[in-house]
Amino acid sequence: MLELVKLRKEFNEVKALNGIDFRYDKRGVLTVIGQNGAGKTTLLRILSCQLLPTDGRAYLLGMDVVKDYEKLRNVISMLPQDIRPFSYTLTPRDYIFSYLLMRGYSMGDARRRTSIMLDEMELREVADTQIIRLSGGTAKRVFVAMALSVDADVYLLDEPTAGLDARSKHIFWEMMRKIVSEGKSAIVASHFLEETSKNSDYIMVLRKGSLMAHNTPEKLVESVFGGMKRKIIVRNADLSCISDIEHRKCVIGDSCYIYSDKIDYILDRLVSNNISAEVCPIELEDVVIVGEFS
Repeated sequence: MLELVKLRKEFNEVKALNGIDFRYDKRGVLTVIGQNGAGKTTLLRILSCQLLPTDGRAYLLGMDVVKDYEKLRNVISMLPQDIRPFSYTLTPRDYIFSYLLMRGYSMGDARRRTSIMLDEMELREVADTQIIRLSGGTAKRVFVAMALSVDADVYLLDEPTAGLDARSKHIFWEMMRKIVSEGKSAIVASHFLEETSKNSDYIMVLRKGSLMAHNTPEKLVESVFGGMKRKIIVRNADLSCISDIEHRKCVIGDSCYIYSDKIDYILDRLVSNNISAEVCPIELEDVVIVGEFS
């Protein structure tokens, strides 16, 4: 489904993507995670044929995103991260219908698919309300509905659930499951790690333009941390008392995250030095934290 070969993108002196090699042959939801500036949006813009790579190759559905862009654009649908209304007087019905017409659907098919999406995204009650009168979250649902209204082979979705409430997020991921059940795929860039862990088939972790790790949600944490299951969090503390114990630490603000296969030993040392500590399970967010601050 996706292959990247030494993919590189530079903006002047900034290396947005730094020679990424990656291959994923299965259908389903592939999610790209990482901190701001990791390269997620740049990757999706290249895959959607909006941005040329500086070097290397990217293949989607076996097609070169540069050489085969005309064919590829017909089988993908893109939701940009920074999408904004192009007319505040149009309604959700207008937006979805117009997008389908631009994608080549007949008037009849566009009306039918618009009606379906209004129902599936729970937009029927505001279907004929000008978008300027809608809340930001409702407007975001309109843009998501536009992207998903197209019968694409791959959906490229940049932060699709940002700005959505809990119910709308649930509706979105239900639609993703339906899309996958029909043999289609989605590549999603997201900051929401809990929902990512629950709903992705495979995850890529980017750090400053490089591929840090990739695996299934179930195996990703293990692939980065090995047999470690727990972490220690301490705040505003002098940790010189554990300097002789092998560990990895990441400082964020006044909090220090400690990772080690000797957690119990470290905890005893901290307690004996009157340092308050919190023990928590290692989760997907720790993969991003360690990658960003290591």
